Amino acid sequence: MGAPGSLPIRQPDWSRSCAIHTTQDEFDFDFHGLARVRLAGPRAVDVEAVGRQLGVVPVPARGSADLIIDYRAHGPEPRGSAWMVGTATASSDDRVFLRDASGRTWTSYSFADSPTLRLERAHGSGKVPLLTQLIAAIVRSRGVTPIHASGFVWNGKGVLVMGWSKGGKTELVLPFMERGATFVGDEWMYLVDGRMFGLHEPIRIWDWHLTDLPGLRARLPASARRRLRVLGRMEQMARLFGRLPLAPEDGTRRIAELINRQRFVQLTPDALWGGRTTQNVEVDRIVLVVARPSDTVELYPIESGQVAEHMAFSNIEEMRPLSLLSDQMRFVNPHVSAFVNHDPSTEARRLEAALSGVDAAVLTHPYPAPTQDLFSTLRTAL
Repeated sequence: MGAPGSLPIRQPDWSRSCAIHTTQDEFDFDFHGLARVRLAGPRAVDVEAVGRQLGVVPVPARGSADLIIDYRAHGPEPRGSAWMVGTATASSDDRVFLRDASGRTWTSYSFADSPTLRLERAHGSGKVPLLTQLIAAIVRSRGVTPIHASGFVWNGKGVLVMGWSKGGKTELVLPFMERGATFVGDEWMYLVDGRMFGLHEPIRIWDWHLTDLPGLRARLPASARRRLRVLGRMEQMARLFGRLPLAPEDGTRRIAELINRQRFVQLTPDALWGGRTTQNVEVDRIVLVVARPSDTVELYPIESGQVAEHMAFSNIEEMRPLSLLSDQMRFVNPHVSAFVNHDPSTEARRLEAALSGVDAAVLTHPYPAPTQDLFSTLRTAL
């Protein structure tokens, strides 16, 4: 697409009712009233990419913003005077540059002491690296408690599900959603005065989820079902080929494993469950989900303060990429203040204050998580 003009934004799931056109140079994403992200000079594809990432509909820019992303025809690039620091490159003007996952474009981050953070990117460069971590850092400075978690409403009760990455949070949410729960968020939740808001970014659905939840398969778009079917056959063929006498066993096994890691689709909550989504829900129950080397699923009570002690390290781990980027910037510019706190004691105290007084439980399970067993075990306690 060309520069901002009169071209309409292609309406994805998150903005079916939105009639915004790129007839202006700036758009805002008001993140539940907790933070405001502004895109300056974007194309329609840029607005769509950030909208999908945050699950928020864009609105015309107004007032001030907490984070401004400047889009250019040609993205930023570090100059020869910059220092290469591990995975990033930092310059003396308080900017740090990070390559996108594709390796083709850079994003620059300014950690200068300013009330507004600034990023610079090229048009059409897709998802914004570290955007959710940046939002977590912004809202934390205002007394909001971000937490690596998922959330849903079941029989009128708000359930906050926490755990380590790939520990079974999504696997617990999915079966409840299949039985009529209301979705609040996945991956990141934000606690304010005992109430939770959630991130509505696309959810990763693995093909093995569909085996446990056949009703979910029926709601996938035909293109998504086709992708999973083709990848499944490709993996099967690779493994069969590896059994041939002259086939390179290690090579075919690596190919099969690579294909296996791609057997998923990503869909927005609206695409999966339509209008069964919400925000601003009271937290009535906390569930800490933990995988362990066992064949059984068990549920037992725990103090919310203990959950906070465990989750402090999960939060720090999820913020680590942004913390690293901040430290790389400070290696070149020691005068710049630390942008991310990574002290476990401080994080645990913050979480304990936010979770205080809420009933909590630990739900342990084998890996991979058996979704139906997770549902039946927790349902009896809600």
